[in-house]
Amino acid sequence: MAAELAEGRDLSPDLVVRLWWQAGNRDRAIDIARSRGAFATGILHLARVDADAARDLRRAWVHDRQAAADHVGAVEAAWPEETLRPLVVADIQAGIALGGPDAAYLFAYLTAFRPSEAACRTARALLSGSDAEGLVARARFGTAFAQLQCADPAADRAIATAGLRALVRDGGWALDKSTLDRVTKALSGRADPLAAADLPRPVRRRPQPQEEPLPVTAGPPGTAAVFDAAVLGGGAVLVACGDAGTFLLTRDGRVRARWDIPAHQLVVADHGGTALLVTHRESVSDVHRLDLVTRRARHWNSLRVHKILPSYDGGLLTALGEEGIVVFDVLADHPRVVWREMTDAGTILSVNRTPSSITALGLIPGPGGHLLQAWRWDLPTWTLRGRTPVESDETVVLHVLASGRVLSPHLHDDPVISTDGDVYSTVSAGIASVRGPAGDVMFRAVFPETDGQALGLRCHAGITTVFDHRGRVVAVDTHGDVQANLRVRTQ
Repeated sequence: MAAELAEGRDLSPDLVVRLWWQAGNRDRAIDIARSRGAFATGILHLARVDADAARDLRRAWVHDRQAAADHVGAVEAAWPEETLRPLVVADIQAGIALGGPDAAYLFAYLTAFRPSEAACRTARALLSGSDAEGLVARARFGTAFAQLQCADPAADRAIATAGLRALVRDGGWALDKSTLDRVTKALSGRADPLAAADLPRPVRRRPQPQEEPLPVTAGPPGTAAVFDAAVLGGGAVLVACGDAGTFLLTRDGRVRARWDIPAHQLVVADHGGTALLVTHRESVSDVHRLDLVTRRARHWNSLRVHKILPSYDGGLLTALGEEGIVVFDVLADHPRVVWREMTDAGTILSVNRTPSSITALGLIPGPGGHLLQAWRWDLPTWTLRGRTPVESDETVVLHVLASGRVLSPHLHDDPVISTDGDVYSTVSAGIASVRGPAGDVMFRAVFPETDGQALGLRCHAGITTVFDHRGRVVAVDTHGDVQANLRVRTQ
């Protein structure tokens, strides 16, 4: 009864999760924990009254993240409970196989948990590097290792010493001051005392002013139409080519894998472990789920919705339906709505998502007629943070950024063509200028002989991808380095 009352009165999700778990309805507790992001806080509440029950809820959290192929999430969920760590060794290995910055992060967990001679040697070699390309990997490994404790004291001291040297050499790994202080203190306390005493204190290097970015010119058209594309954190390029199928390419365009699954849209998980392949057929969208580690694809379901957002957390998919914003449980066998928002809106004009928030622009019923408002929620709790009135001419089409800013097509001299997350693009004379949240130009991409309206935009894992329907893909990371410039060919 307490659980029913708490849920009916919309009390805090962590309290509801604890009460349902104690009442024995664990499925309901897990559903609420997943849909409201309340696993961590629910465990804290439960631990105060029943440590064994809290451990069981944590195990359920690990299984949920494993089902979503969120390898980093599974490891982080399990790690505070030492008895659960063996459950996520396979997740560590799978995350390393995916590559990208998360591979170095998970390698720190593997080294701490199983400090074999080969793992420790590889860790020291990684931290001893001085190349700019390995800076992100060193930072991810070092910050993760600083919060872990290696099972071998000798290996822990050697790796902590190498990490402290790397932190000084790399200018603080571009960490903010509080994080830099915390990491420095943790590594200094575990490093060789003489080395820690001799090394200067790490000083954060201030970023140099960026010069005007040089345009990246796309090559000649490919032989396949590209409906959607995303460069993943490990460097692979996932491309949806409509009825021609779906391709996983290398950065230079060679085919790693191919699936004979028609796809017009990619919905990429924030963690990069899975993607949904969406085929749009009139009023129905057919959805397949692709595991990017095993490269196995299986049909999930068909949905009758107006629009599916291009990213998700690996388990919960957000879409626009007849009754506003709906959230589906992708891990369920059949489409199951676990959350709804803006059900009373007259019209929802635009929705945009980042891993931490969702922003929607809609016409909301009010006194004297409908009011144009921008709503913003925090994820994964779906906590409403703002309902901002928007004044505009009804003839102007608006686009919304997940940062909460509303852009009109004529915010700049050039029209806004497309948005994704916190980035958007403007096009003039065949040159697409990709801009960040503050409106500054991140890079420019030139697509000869392409209508600017046909350009697509995607932002994932710090890499922004621009593509056109003629089979050309250009991707640049946050440092301005070109990650891909290829043409898609079916043969």
